[in-house]
Amino acid sequence: YAEIDNWVNKNGGCLVVTQGAGMFDEYNTPTDALDIVLGVKNRVLYRETVLKGHEFPFEATHNLKAASPAFTPLPPNLKLWLDKNKVGNMASVAASPLYSLDTGELMITQYRYGAGNAFCYNFLPGVQYLNAGYRIKDISTAKRNIALMDKWRDEYRLLAMLPIARLATQGINIGSWKLVDLNQKMVEAVVMESTTGIAIVLF
Repeated sequence: YAEIDNWVNKNGGCLVVTQGAGMFDEYNTPTDALDIVLGVKNRVLYRETVLKGHEFPFEATHNLKAASPAFTPLPPNLKLWLDKNKVGNMASVAASPLYSLDTGELMITQYRYGAGNAFCYNFLPGVQYLNAGYRIKDISTAKRNIALMDKWRDEYRLLAMLPIARLATQGINIGSWKLVDLNQKMVEAVVMESTTGIAIVLF
C-alpha cells in the first residue's frame, strides 16, 4: 500500500478502485490503508456481490445522479442494477462527489491526492456493463452469453471509463500518465471480445 500511495501522491499516478478493492491485504486481513489515498471512509465489501452478479435484480431500478451540473457525461438518471442493502455508507473525507444515487448514497468520487488522482466506485461498473448486455427477457439463459457480445450499451461502457472523461475536463493529458509495474504475477484475467471492442477483467 505504501508503494501505491507513493505512486499516486509523488509520481502523479491515477488510481481507480471499485467496491471492495484493496480492503484486504495479501494475508486476507482487513485494512483501510487505501482510504487516505481515496479520500473516503466506510467503504464496504460484499464478496457475494462479485461471485453472484448474475443474481442481481432483472430490472435496473436505482437512478444514478450527477453531484454537480458541471460534470454530466452520463445520461440523466442512468439506472443501475444494485442490491440496495449492499451499497453501504461510504462517505467522503476529502474526495469530491461525482455521482450519487437519487436516494443519497455516494457512488463515485474523485480525490486529488498530492500530484495524482484517485477515483472510487461504490459499486462494480463491470457488473453494470455485463448486465446491460445480457439481460434480455425473451431469450433463454443458455443464449445470453451469445447476446452479450453484441448487446453492450455505450452509456454503461462510459460509466466504466468515467475517470478518463473527468480528467479530460480538467485538462490532464491522459497520454502522459505514468505506468505502474506490478511486483506480483497476475492471478487471473478474462478477455471479453465484441465487434466494438475488447474488455480485460483482472482479478
